[in-house]
Amino acid sequence: MRKAVVALLSVVTLLICATSLHAATGRIVLNNLPYTLDTIQMIQAGPGVEFWETRMFRESDGGGRLDAFFLRVDLTNPYLHLEQVLGKDRLIGTETPTSMGARLTTPTHVVVAGTNGDFFETTPDERAGHPIGLTIGNGEYALIGSKSRRCGGVNADGKVVIGHHWGHSGGLALADTTLALNVVNKERGENKLVLYNHYFGTTTLTDALGTEVVAKLAEGEVWKTSGDVRLVIESVLPNTGNSTIPQDRVILSGHGTMATELDKLQIGDEVIYRNTLTIDNQVVNMQQCIGSDNYVLILEDGVVAQSGYWDELHPRTCFGMTQSGDTAMFLVVDGRRGKSVGCTTKVLAELMLYNGAWRATNWDGGGSSCMFLQHFGQMNEPADVDGQRATCNGMMVVAEVPEVDATITKILPYEYTYSVPYYGIYTPKFYGYNQYGLMVDPDVQGVVLSCDASLGEIQEDGSFLASGTQDGVLHAALGDAKTTINITVNRDAEVYLRLDSVLLDNRSSYEIEVLSRVEGNIVSLPARALQWTVEDEAICTVNAAGQLLGVSDGRTTVVGNMGKNTVTLDVHVQLPIARDYLWEDFADNTDTWNLKASPTSFKPTFVAPTEDNPLASLQFTGKTTRSPYILLEKDIPLYGLPDSIRIHFRTDAVVEKLTLTLRANNQASTEFSSHIFEPIPTNVDTTLSIAMADLFDVTDRAIYPIWMKSLRFAFSTKLAAATYNIVWKGIELHYAGVEITTSLDQASLPTWAVYPNPVEDGVLQVSNLTIGSSLVLCDMQGRELVRQTIAGEQTQLDMHAYPAGQYLLTIDNQTVKILKK
Repeated sequence: MRKAVVALLSVVTLLICATSLHAATGRIVLNNLPYTLDTIQMIQAGPGVEFWETRMFRESDGGGRLDAFFLRVDLTNPYLHLEQVLGKDRLIGTETPTSMGARLTTPTHVVVAGTNGDFFETTPDERAGHPIGLTIGNGEYALIGSKSRRCGGVNADGKVVIGHHWGHSGGLALADTTLALNVVNKERGENKLVLYNHYFGTTTLTDALGTEVVAKLAEGEVWKTSGDVRLVIESVLPNTGNSTIPQDRVILSGHGTMATELDKLQIGDEVIYRNTLTIDNQVVNMQQCIGSDNYVLILEDGVVAQSGYWDELHPRTCFGMTQSGDTAMFLVVDGRRGKSVGCTTKVLAELMLYNGAWRATNWDGGGSSCMFLQHFGQMNEPADVDGQRATCNGMMVVAEVPEVDATITKILPYEYTYSVPYYGIYTPKFYGYNQYGLMVDPDVQGVVLSCDASLGEIQEDGSFLASGTQDGVLHAALGDAKTTINITVNRDAEVYLRLDSVLLDNRSSYEIEVLSRVEGNIVSLPARALQWTVEDEAICTVNAAGQLLGVSDGRTTVVGNMGKNTVTLDVHVQLPIARDYLWEDFADNTDTWNLKASPTSFKPTFVAPTEDNPLASLQFTGKTTRSPYILLEKDIPLYGLPDSIRIHFRTDAVVEKLTLTLRANNQASTEFSSHIFEPIPTNVDTTLSIAMADLFDVTDRAIYPIWMKSLRFAFSTKLAAATYNIVWKGIELHYAGVEITTSLDQASLPTWAVYPNPVEDGVLQVSNLTIGSSLVLCDMQGRELVRQTIAGEQTQLDMHAYPAGQYLLTIDNQTVKILKK
């Protein structure tokens, strides 16, 4: 029965939270200046946990933007509590708040949200990350810190307590005396008694000039920060230091007179650890606590501090409470980076008061400011360039549930109200929650929409179309889980096109992408909502649904009308008729190419086609070097809407990889997409192919035309000193469903290889030969110098007797120039 009641409470809480979040819009006065306030997003983060983000602009000059992030936590919810968490669970050490939350989360102990906490030491290195103020976790003192600092947390009754002043006294009651014990997890001084627990580390780090006693909680006891806690002695270690601290035990460490008293204890003895913690002169048994700054309490009993506050603009983190103490409030304000300018702690207090806080204190800010949600990560923008900062501790919002349950019993929309233009298309998103109010799915699928015909209609894909005559309510259901969204329709909203120009062919139609903006929401409209006309129907056609189809090559204009709105689209048609896309430009316009090489000794040069050698080539002299390459750069728009690109070439150099770089038309000039081909064969005709869909989203017409950017040949570092060629046979674009009928030039490099070329030692090596082939060596005047029949796969020619110069080597009607030095 209790589960059913709790589940009902969770549902009611969700509804109340959703209603309260609606109020966070309008105007706010901060430091006597009016601001407009806009709620950017609202999320029910967990059972009784509300998150909302607001953006505020100073009205006087349109500047002074503030981005604020709020959490409201209902601590009366039976599943909720707060936990102070130290970075890496130690006083020395830092950790990002999101990491703390993830580390503590289990299937039934879920950290649904959290923020950073106390200020902390950054030097010296051995104390870096050490918090400064009063630090309590699960009823245990981690640090009785600086009393000049404010403090805030929750007591053992689960109510928030925030204080301006606090004090502590403590002792250890033995059988015949009480010893002063006001120090926890600090260095042990002369004649002092210190308590060490797991927050300090693994050992006490003391010397051997004292006594250390291991103690545990007596049966039935829990840790308290005010009151008596019975401890049972497990061991007494005289003249011992640096004792190991068990995770579930404490060490009582005494020096001098305190050690003498501890020496009297016996195993099994019971002692009383006694503490009194006062906050603003009231004895409080705090369960969780974090220290604050050493300025004034910024919001005290509903009154904002008018002096003594931190009067500088910074990112901020704030912890607050309602008057009853049943609700905790968190606030983070961005600054330093981005457009939000940060705020003073006075403005921080005014924001908390506006949102219902009664008391509030300022926690560490600047680069430390962080608010995160489970499923979403950090919600604010980090002030540090490197991202979220590791901090000393944080306050976590924990939902503890009795079982793992992924069944969605409640859905809530991302937006409770939504404005759309007339004929606007809206596909809402939903959060899904289980019976305990835990979010189990941040993007629920399968939600079914319905609405009255006077508002609009639900399309086949499940989206809502605002085609009706009135505003109304959009209903959503996932089984028995139901919710609603209030829809307002703006019939005067501006209509515009996502693309102002588009590339078409005749293989597939393109539905014109129509958009509208209402109250900051960008919404799609179906193209059929407009009336379309084409300037030249001989180039393309458009139907009533706003679908374009190319007819012939050329350019024309398409115009759409809807009420007072007129939109214009420039249309360029390139039909993929049977053709090769040969790279004549490679040889014809060499001065427009950017050619780079490493090392510069490569000296790559373009060799134009000739009657004897009809293919363009790139020739260079190789030499072993570190990371050798040749890079060819030029922006060339690829024709039409190709489905793949094929590169045809042959090279006698050892290429380890070839990198093809393309740029989509909607990418910036400095952006690109690359594909690496490897390995690359040597001395054979090579075709390399890559589908455009492997590099780009080909469903997005904004990518066209695709631009050729560069080709980069990376050679082997063992490349021998010789003259090499990269011979182009073309770059070919392929279009699905279109047959290429013309052929590439079939001229090719020989299938055999020569080395070295140029010949420096008088001997030319020839390999990859076919037995029985004919070999002929001639000079440049055509005089035959050598003729022989190939007897093996390799042979060599002795050229010592021939003068330096160029020669022609022909094997099986394939000829290569040979240079002798």
